[in-house]
Amino acid sequence: MLALIRKFSQSWVASLLLVPLTIGFLIFGVSDVLHPKFSNAVVQAGSHDVSPAAYKRDFQILLQGFEQQTGQEVSVSDAIAAGYDQQILGAVESQAALSDYLSRAGIRPAEYLVDLEINEAPAFANALGQFDQMRVNEFLANNGISAAELKDEIRNDLAQRHMVAGLAAGLRTPKIYGALLASYNLDSRAISYFVLDQHAVPPPPPPTDAQLQALINANVRPRPEMRTLTVVRLSAREIAPNMPVDQAKVQTLYDAAKSSLAQPERRSLIEFATPDGAKAQTIAMRLKAGDSPDVVAKATGVSPTLLADRSKAQIVDPSVADPTFAATAGQVLGPLKSGLAGYAVVKVLKVTPAVTPSLEQLRPQLEAKAKMDEAVARVFAEVQKYRTAADSGANLPDAARAAAVAPITLGPLSADGRDMKNQPVAGATPRLLKLAFSLNQGQESDMQEDEGEGEYFAVRVQTVAPPAMPTVAEVRPQAVQFYMAKTTLDRLNALADQLVKAVNKGQSLEAAAASAHAQVKSLPSVTRQALTQGRQMDAQMIAALFAAKKGAVVSGPVGSAVAVIVARVDGMQAAAGPDAARQAQQAADAFNDSLLGDMVEAARVYAVAKVKPQGDLNAARQAIGAAPEEGSHSGAPPKRGPSL
Repeated sequence: MLALIRKFSQSWVASLLLVPLTIGFLIFGVSDVLHPKFSNAVVQAGSHDVSPAAYKRDFQILLQGFEQQTGQEVSVSDAIAAGYDQQILGAVESQAALSDYLSRAGIRPAEYLVDLEINEAPAFANALGQFDQMRVNEFLANNGISAAELKDEIRNDLAQRHMVAGLAAGLRTPKIYGALLASYNLDSRAISYFVLDQHAVPPPPPPTDAQLQALINANVRPRPEMRTLTVVRLSAREIAPNMPVDQAKVQTLYDAAKSSLAQPERRSLIEFATPDGAKAQTIAMRLKAGDSPDVVAKATGVSPTLLADRSKAQIVDPSVADPTFAATAGQVLGPLKSGLAGYAVVKVLKVTPAVTPSLEQLRPQLEAKAKMDEAVARVFAEVQKYRTAADSGANLPDAARAAAVAPITLGPLSADGRDMKNQPVAGATPRLLKLAFSLNQGQESDMQEDEGEGEYFAVRVQTVAPPAMPTVAEVRPQAVQFYMAKTTLDRLNALADQLVKAVNKGQSLEAAAASAHAQVKSLPSVTRQALTQGRQMDAQMIAALFAAKKGAVVSGPVGSAVAVIVARVDGMQAAAGPDAARQAQQAADAFNDSLLGDMVEAARVYAVAKVKPQGDLNAARQAIGAAPEEGSHSGAPPKRGPSL
């Protein structure tokens, strides 16, 4: 697992994951890092600090990215042991440094752009795709930031995007780069070939146990320590759906929630903004006279802005917001003295009254909340019964009976919660596993809180099996299948080598194929790209085929099948035509993207050198919930300063 993490952390995929860490990306689906100053900041970069909560979110998002890309689950402990946490800290430092440097350089997006980002963020849209202030409020509450802080962070993100756009403008790599790649991929070969399958050689005899064990020892990693656990679990989530509903409680919840769930009054408007007072006066007069906004825009050269379904809080300029929400639908306001553009002229298009959701509209959510509250209370009472019995000397099974809950058996399972077949074990939560693997065989824990409200467990370690190689008996079917396939493939390769030598000595390809009961086929034109994308030929075989001269004969495995191909190069054709031109352009675009990525990374490195961000590795590990002793496992001492 650690080797996999280290390999991934050095890959281009990891580099991509380590870049987009600002709040602007969080509202589109990633995570934020730029928070106002905190005395316990994990990272300090000039005027930009990263709080423990912000760093924890970044760490979790990046760890999820690792798991999605590799298909492997990884714990915080594993990430620390592999040094991956230090890479994440370094990336956060450089991101904060770049934001601070851009701010010093005067790259500060206009306020209306910040407001536009908030209003168009998918995370803040309701089911109809419309901006929903309630979602913004929930986001702010969940992330512990204010609306002003949110705008600061989006402003930093926009500055970085503007920088990237500036670097990308006019960036063009030489077309020869794309042409070379197109030539490489679309260079084609005419080949004659035949395939040797498993019927071309005698089947190998069944393997002995000694042969299987040798195969296992050479190809299988030792199985980790496995434990069998007895667990008492008390879960509010599990019992909540079956709890009775207290309608008085539902009414109480509604009374408490309806004010925060109310939709504020909204207005749709067209706004003309200009620093020219005379032009603003003309715009107002023509709109009041009935001219359409498009006609007015063409006549005055001032482009209008449509603000659809905006609450008063969503209109940044108070000199525009206040009169707009005092006007009626169809009314034209202005010229208004604007703090942003100088003058503003507004036409109110639509007024949507404030709406407070009814009890019936919210009933499903409120009833679910009432059930959950009741379940939490019941679980807490059961926990108290369990603890009372345990404090009186009862062991885990007896204490479970006192709480009227039946223990369950989990395992055998590993420290990362996987069974003997490497499949995840249901109910093996991270906290349970961490505690279970800290106990000795026969030991049991007290009742512990698990992740989530109303979730508790107690665990007893029944058996401990040390790390060991799988036995033949445990994996016999898979081992036999692998042995037979490998042995057959070895025999096919040996036969192919003999036939290649025979053809090179003068035997015809057809005669060689017939001797192995195979038939020669031909491909008049096949490209390297087609063979690679088809994945029906081994990569080394493709390379050998395109490195061979005309008339040469080569052999190699065919895809994942137990088969070997013998092929002769009959002709060579250079890349040409529309396909080559199209791929040359695509390759040139890819080179542009790669060069742009290098330029952005260079800007980050330069910003780190100028700003000199300070990162606290101890604080970072505390933020992600790592135990103090886990830091020593990575071989890197806690420090402050740039990590990347």
